[in-house]
Amino acid sequence: MKQPAPYRVLLAVDPFEQDLPLSITAINELHYLVQHLGASFEAVHILSDSRSDQKIDLAYRRTQEALKNSSWVKHLGIHIPCTVIVDQSTLRNHASAALLEYAEEIRANLILVCSHGRKWLSRLVMGSFAETLLSLSPLPILFFSPNPPKNPKFDRVLFATDFSENSKKGFELFLKQMAPLNPEVILYHAVPSPELINNYSLMGLGAYIPNQYWKAEKEILIEAGREWADLARPQKIEVKVVIEDFVDHIAHTIQKTADHHQVSIIGMVTSTPPLERAFAGSIAAGVYRSRKQSVWVYRSR
Repeated sequence: MKQPAPYRVLLAVDPFEQDLPLSITAINELHYLVQHLGASFEAVHILSDSRSDQKIDLAYRRTQEALKNSSWVKHLGIHIPCTVIVDQSTLRNHASAALLEYAEEIRANLILVCSHGRKWLSRLVMGSFAETLLSLSPLPILFFSPNPPKNPKFDRVLFATDFSENSKKGFELFLKQMAPLNPEVILYHAVPSPELINNYSLMGLGAYIPNQYWKAEKEILIEAGREWADLARPQKIEVKVVIEDFVDHIAHTIQKTADHHQVSIIGMVTSTPPLERAFAGSIAAGVYRSRKQSVWVYRSR
């Protein structure tokens, strides 16, 4: 009988980032994640350097040592292989491509990005590195929170969805990757307020939407929630469907719901079509900025 391929996670770390110390909760969460995912973890740093080979060799050795002593690696209490990849370029998009090339080479299933400080994380998420990583990666990316809420056992996670086919594919992958943690899943959908829909309507024109439409739409959404909950049955995962009406600030409401249910991870799918980018992209960016939990992101194709 053919054995399943091993589950591999790349832990992307900057060993020289020293903005803030890791919280004990973050260390406990990462330790729990490493133990319960049943995956092989490997810490990776991309050394972007265009200097001579001799200087690169010295920088490589220093980076290798710093990576081994990084608090994300050192305090886990388990052995994690550490790899430094040299990219002879100073461009962040090249660093993203180098990381993804290595992830493909070792057949990784997930990229886990860690940071010590919120300022650095903000630059990472909103900068070209993360944008390139998300736009190119065939893998989901978990942005791990350096100071998460005190819920180290991942017994509850949230997946925010618009019930589209792209989101459905991401949800099925999210369930598969979260299954070893055996969490309760909060499946969350926000119905935008009429004002918000008007703001994003084509040509910028408002439209009257009758109440009967909203009633019928709510019934459709409830049925969709039931169907999506059934997707978790093979993994024996309990799903609680939460549908909220007439939300003005979707990103803020996602975060509020995550806080209320005390979740450890917020899962989302981002899309590439230009017409969706301004709307869905701003929601994802808002969750990044305000989040306390780790954020799992998958770029749909």
